[in-house]
Amino acid sequence: MQGWSVVDRAAYLQAYQQFGGSVLSHPEVLTAIEAVADLPIQYYAFEQAGELQAVIPVWKKYIAGSKLGLKKMSRKGLVDFGNAEFILPISANTQLELPVQVDNLSRLHADNVSNAAPSNTAICLSKPHSEFSKKFRYNRKRELRLLEEQGGEIKSIDSLSNEELVDIYSRLFELRWGFKPKAYQGLVALLTDLRPLLFGCFIEMEGQAIAFQLIYKTECQSHISMEYVNGGVDPAFKSLSPGSVLTYLNTQQAWALSESTGKTLRYSFGKADNEYKDRWCSQSAIYSV
Repeated sequence: MQGWSVVDRAAYLQAYQQFGGSVLSHPEVLTAIEAVADLPIQYYAFEQAGELQAVIPVWKKYIAGSKLGLKKMSRKGLVDFGNAEFILPISANTQLELPVQVDNLSRLHADNVSNAAPSNTAICLSKPHSEFSKKFRYNRKRELRLLEEQGGEIKSIDSLSNEELVDIYSRLFELRWGFKPKAYQGLVALLTDLRPLLFGCFIEMEGQAIAFQLIYKTECQSHISMEYVNGGVDPAFKSLSPGSVLTYLNTQQAWALSESTGKTLRYSFGKADNEYKDRWCSQSAIYSV
């Protein structure tokens, strides 16, 4: 850690606002993970010529909160943020070596983290709706109309309690995939701290949720970061395409927020590991240290 000095969480919060970050590096997210995983986080600052250039969260040899860090610290499976894009509070105008390991590092760090190596995979970032063809947008609106004609209702996740939200997520995920989502047992506790960061809507049919997506949203000075962790759909309603409708609605709402705030949007669908993501996303390189 030569050249790095220990600072407090307040210094990290300031750096996050100044230099930016992502969902997984957000101060509140890190504090919640710290509590659930029972792993105290240390914060280290890097300065050049008396100017702050970066602050990073650390678990021993790893960036705190990262999937790699949780695995190496024997905390795998306690929390799940999918294969989240990792953006750290590092000045875009500096170049430094990270003294700890991390995976899924954003391509935004390709120029300011000199020891970052390209990964053999990529993450998927939501395309602006303006990039979709007229036919694509027409088909999604048609799916929405047909679903509503059959009694489907679009509701905000704000109408759900934490317990209801986790029950719906777990039930629909299991219906879709045949097993429970990762870390669902601790999700209610996690949402005690992170509920204000949840984003989006869900779809109901006759009072029963049929499509849900777990999405976190954070903001910094430069951009909005969203992480679509996972979701679930009731296969009994496959003919009405509720998953496609919900993806359309949630991404539409996200891009409207980006436009209204004048901030860049980085809406991550996680790793490029599923064909359906190509319909909605562009691929973005990720790096590791």
